[in-house]
Amino acid sequence: MEPFITKKCLTNKNRLEIELSIMKRLHHISTRFICENNFQDLLAEIVEAAVIITNANMGNIQIYDERSSSLQIVAHSGFKKPFLDFFSTVHTGQAACGAAMKLKERVIIEDITQSPIFINTPSLDVMLDAGAWAVQSTPLYSRQGRLVGMLSTHYHTPSRPNDQDLQLLDVLARQSADIIERVQIETRIAHIDRLNLIGEMAASLGHEVRNPMTTVRGYLQLFQKKDEFKAFKSQLDTMVEELDRANLIISEFLSLAKNKVVELKYDNLNNTIYTLYPLLQAEAFRLGHDFQMDLNEIPLINYDDREIRQLIHNLVRNGIEAMKTRGTLKIKTYIEDEKVVLSIQDTGTGIAKDIQESIGIPFRTTKDNGIGIGLSVCYRIAQRHEAELDFVTGSNGTKFFIRFKNKQLA
Repeated sequence: MEPFITKKCLTNKNRLEIELSIMKRLHHISTRFICENNFQDLLAEIVEAAVIITNANMGNIQIYDERSSSLQIVAHSGFKKPFLDFFSTVHTGQAACGAAMKLKERVIIEDITQSPIFINTPSLDVMLDAGAWAVQSTPLYSRQGRLVGMLSTHYHTPSRPNDQDLQLLDVLARQSADIIERVQIETRIAHIDRLNLIGEMAASLGHEVRNPMTTVRGYLQLFQKKDEFKAFKSQLDTMVEELDRANLIISEFLSLAKNKVVELKYDNLNNTIYTLYPLLQAEAFRLGHDFQMDLNEIPLINYDDREIRQLIHNLVRNGIEAMKTRGTLKIKTYIEDEKVVLSIQDTGTGIAKDIQESIGIPFRTTKDNGIGIGLSVCYRIAQRHEAELDFVTGSNGTKFFIRFKNKQLA
């Protein structure tokens, strides 16, 4: 019995030393989380910790993109370009991480060559070429139960992490979810702060600029009526049109103001869309596009009709301009997750990946004659209505969603 006891004690001692080392690493990650802002380095350290905890050979962490309902690799250890390119974006049900996203729980595959998740799929060959014969994928959930990412580790041989390893991995997963959620919240706050700054500037400068413009426009209209200025009619018309355009830009700036008063009234969103329909349809037809409406039965919600009209106009105009060839612009209303949803979809070429993160930031535009505040205004209007504005985009077009809270359904 003595040799057995000695061996067992040594094994337990080694295990305790390993766990102590891991706990120190987890503590270090927590300290960096509190004190530092280098998000990418922190993610890389999380991956390394996950690989060590699960005795794996490789690993990666993905962030969940709500716009495309997909997982995207943001840090990894041990993988090469073919693997990273193939799994750069993973949708529900694809590979182990996609299965974990679908099942909403950890997925462990001890041998991918025997797993129905991988058999007869392109993922199998990519995994084997990367030397990954086994994998575990652990979903990362915020404290409110929202999926924020996925933490996966991979093995060169058929393997399975033990229960003790998985318990430590769960601690790391909790830390990882908190870190990702904090960064996302900070990003949203920074976005709101930028809007607030622009809004304050707009409120202070807009009226000061508009007042003298009104005077100038009045005199130009007076000159238009005088016979001695008939020879300059086209020039005067152009001057008035440009002043009106400048006035429109100022109006949009004022829409960014944080403290703008809104007149909320209970009404059916479909009524506002029906009113706008002839104008929106005419604009789409004028540029050679089709226009569709799919308005479903929805309850009354509390909103400012004038503001929502502006939001719809801005999104529809963007959608129409995004379609360089004949396309279809579609407006739809429906109920989803106890919220009233307005969606506006185009069939353009989609929003380039490198500018998706800056969508809604004032003065960021890809248009030659744009000033970059149309979508900022939409975000501000949504904020004033306590609504959520997001989008999904791809090579087949872009779809914006505005989700309104509805106390009648809650």
